[in-house]
Amino acid sequence: MFSGLHSNVFGQARPSPQPRALLEDALLFARAARNPAAPVLRPIPEDLPAPPRSPARPAAPRRARNSPVPVRFPSVDANLIAVLDRVPDEEFADDVPRCPLTLTVPRTPVTTPSGNCYDLSPLRKHIRTNAPYAKSPMTRQLLREEDLRPDRSALHHIERCAKKIWDDQQAAIQQASESASAAAAAAASSNAHDDNETDQTSNSMTLVKELWGRYKHKITMTHNDLTPTPKLIDAFLTDKHTDTMDVLEWHKEQIKKQSKKHLKEIHDVVSHSFEKEMVAWLNSYSRTTQQAGYTKRRSLTGFHPTLIRDAVSAILKEALK
Repeated sequence: MFSGLHSNVFGQARPSPQPRALLEDALLFARAARNPAAPVLRPIPEDLPAPPRSPARPAAPRRARNSPVPVRFPSVDANLIAVLDRVPDEEFADDVPRCPLTLTVPRTPVTTPSGNCYDLSPLRKHIRTNAPYAKSPMTRQLLREEDLRPDRSALHHIERCAKKIWDDQQAAIQQASESASAAAAAAASSNAHDDNETDQTSNSMTLVKELWGRYKHKITMTHNDLTPTPKLIDAFLTDKHTDTMDVLEWHKEQIKKQSKKHLKEIHDVVSHSFEKEMVAWLNSYSRTTQQAGYTKRRSLTGFHPTLIRDAVSAILKEALK
């Protein structure tokens, strides 16, 4: 019974099993005879091949023991960088560091072995342009990119100053808005008589002139020969659809930004009739001062943004003097 060749689970012939294996087979057959419904559980043959193993993942490359650790250079917070771009450097305190290459407040302050603070982007460009003989702009010593280290003290100081300027600006805007709202509320609650309307206009102009006096000394004009006509000034002061306060707030924002962005928003603060008066005035100015190639414009969008800003500056100077 137990001699000869036996077959495995795959029906293949294999040598006679050992006595212990024969005993296990006999016990299984006896159990099956007593309970035919029970499944016959055979032991796993020892000669079955091992299941395939998944290929091992390649080991991650290790950094060499003596290789330098890459240095990370933190920059000023993105929200505060917008403040740095909008606020002139002169408004920052004297103790805020300036980059010797750009003479501006650094966005990513770094320090050199000599202890001087720079902005990373222009200094890195200077080193790579003059490599391998790049020298420090301040000490004239050889300087490599590996010598730079983040200046976290300057970074925190710059962020504190930028946040303070931002908070001061928001407080000033809030105060002006509250003053304007209070003036408007007082005007709405007053009687509609002509004398009361005159008083309201006078109070509003007093507030506008007060706000104008706070920053008019910071204005610099490219077109200093712009002189608005009396007709234009009268149209600006009497136009019921042009709010002088809105024009002043728009102009103040443009003076702070010193950029061409959003200059087309002048359409949102002046009426269509006053825009036509400005276009006629600027066309006349351009015709008498422009060089060859002058083209008549039909709207303010056709003029250079700097000319538009200077034109509003000239109008405000004449109207609020």
